[in-house]
Amino acid sequence: MFWRRANSAGAIATILTGLVAGAVLFDLNEITQTVSLHFLYIAPLLFIICAVAMVLVSLVTEAPYDEKVSSMTWTPSFFRDESTELAGLPWYKNYRILAAALTAAFLFQLWVFR
Repeated sequence: MFWRRANSAGAIATILTGLVAGAVLFDLNEITQTVSLHFLYIAPLLFIICAVAMVLVSLVTEAPYDEKVSSMTWTPSFFRDESTELAGLPWYKNYRILAAALTAAFLFQLWVFR
């Protein structure tokens, strides 16, 4: 989690909102064809809709317990600790290097097939 205020009610609302919004967008785009959206635009649109649902529902409902949240929330100290832990690993076991290589391969393919 990246936001300390997010809670389980917000997560459930996000799942349900994403399910309904995805079904509605699929129906409008593919079945009834009333909306003409390229399929690659639907994922960011659903992300924005779900993020708004998470924020709104989490702000309206009760905040989670502080000690429960602190163990699951990302912090800069967690990143630093993990960085020292990953420094001792070979490059092929470091997930950050592998993720960067995967991103570079994706961007290369995107450039080649533009």
